[in-house]
Amino acid sequence: MRMVLFSTTDRRDKGANMSKHFLLTIILIFSVCQSFANDEDFKISPRELPSLIIAYNFCTAYYPYFKGLWESTDQQPFMIKKLSAEFTRFKTLGIERRLLFTHRAFIVQNDISNHISGFPSTEIPPKDLIVPFESIIFVTTPIASINDKVLVILSSVSPERTTIMAIDSYLNIAVLYDSYAADNKITICSIYSVRVLKAGVFVIAERSNNRCSLKEEKRSFILDLSSGVLKLHEREKK
Repeated sequence: MRMVLFSTTDRRDKGANMSKHFLLTIILIFSVCQSFANDEDFKISPRELPSLIIAYNFCTAYYPYFKGLWESTDQQPFMIKKLSAEFTRFKTLGIERRLLFTHRAFIVQNDISNHISGFPSTEIPPKDLIVPFESIIFVTTPIASINDKVLVILSSVSPERTTIMAIDSYLNIAVLYDSYAADNKITICSIYSVRVLKAGVFVIAERSNNRCSLKEEKRSFILDLSSGVLKLHEREKK
């Protein structure tokens, strides 16, 4: 299943979509306001992680006063505070700011081989299809090889930058890759699709330019979480 929560069209038609945005905001509020005896008891089911992360992204991007719904930070549900604090912890990556400008969101079904999220959205697309120059967030379903954490791939286009993170049931975040890291052996610009080779192994397709079409030669990369390897896809090597 592919989930697309928002698009650039939605941004230009905020009035017509206000009820949808408000409804999703309320859904998120209720989902994060579950009762816990104390913060130490806090834990999310791995199956709920992808929806929570995308809902958080959606509400912060489309409702700039979302966090202001509570009189003080202390009154915010713990899950919202925790996610915000974790994203803010990596200040040099600018994750919180980049989340504000995402255009689309996709859930990647980790347990379905050859499942493709992103573009193209059809099995046999026209070769001259232009891939939208948009910022995208991809969130996988839980991955057994990394203790049921979910993988979050945030691809930004202005400037082009890709950040890969793993998030666990306590909303702790580990950054696995960032395009701007000084010790990179591989630099990935922005990406437009993620394909599941098998559970925990993905093919990440990179854009070639702003007007990227499917008929152009482009690079793709293999990300294998069981071995921690990120490398150029063999068939892409010259």
